[in-house]
Order: sequence, then C-alpha cells, then structure tokens
Amino acid sequence: MCGTPFARILSVEGRKSEQLTLHTEAGGTAIVNPLVVEGPLHARRDIRRFQLRNPASRCELLVVWGRRTEGAKMR
Repeated sequence: MCGTPFARILSVEGRKSEQLTLHTEAGGTAIVNPLVVEGPLHARRDIRRFQLRNPASRCELLVVWGRRTEGAKMR
C-alpha cells in the first residue's frame, strides 16, 4: 500500500467503443473506428440519443430524434 490510506484499483470495467468490422464490395473487410460516425452525430442538436450497432458485419444506426436542451449531453 506504500503508506496510502486508499486501496489500489485492480481493473476498470464498463462499455467501450469497439471497432466496426464491415464487408466491402470487393469481398474484403474494412475496420472503422466508431468515432468516425459518432462525432458528427454528437454535433447535431436534433438527435437526443443514438445507438450504433454492428450485427452480422453491417452497420445499424438507431436514432431518437428531438431537440436537446442547451448543455444536455447525449447518452
């Protein structure tokens, strides 16, 4: 403990942004960082919430439309 009264954190768990794996027209795969899609969505004031899913190597975007109040963060 090195003299500190606080316990050491062993690990941090929670959600993370995983890479999106998409099939290309040429038959290969493309790895896409979700921030490429999420960044522009966070900038829009007419989207309350969104969920980006990657089932079966395709991209699905679920959106809840509606104005966010000033200072409200998207979840």
